Amino acid sequence: MATLGSSGIPVAVGVLVNGSIIRGVIGPDSQFTESASAAVERAVGAFFPNWPAETSSTATQALQRQDERRAERRAQDREVFDRYYDESDGDFSIDDVRLADVPRVTKAAASASRLAFQQASLTPPGGTPIALENLIVEVDSIDAWWVLDDEEGAAVNYGSPHSDDS
Repeated sequence: MATLGSSGIPVAVGVLVNGSIIRGVIGPDSQFTESASAAVERAVGAFFPNWPAETSSTATQALQRQDERRAERRAQDREVFDRYYDESDGDFSIDDVRLADVPRVTKAAASASRLAFQQASLTPPGGTPIALENLIVEVDSIDAWWVLDDEEGAAVNYGSPHSDDS
């Protein structure tokens, strides 16, 4: 499911993490970076209105560069993996991989280590739901998950948690 969301196809799921329920649409990590960049710009504008524009752009550019580097590494890892896969018609083992390529091949073959949620709702145990535009969850911390399309009224899970439907 993370692959679908990372590809831009919205997949709404619910997950249970340490007793909290998170509902949202799985999306690309870049959405989180865009949200964080916008938050940095708002904070600098609100608390430090006299700072030069380059100050906030330095921080947001660092976030964007980090995201770009992560995407480049993933693409490079995938390229190395695909080369071995294509050369062997999909029938290769780790023993066929050059030692220098092992880290890239294993990273490309591994499942996603985290999921980025958009239009998320976080409900802590016994608490009130909190609407979040973006949230990243480590996959190892997920105790359970389900597709929200299977729930009655699932269509609301594709709407923005900040919209007023009253």
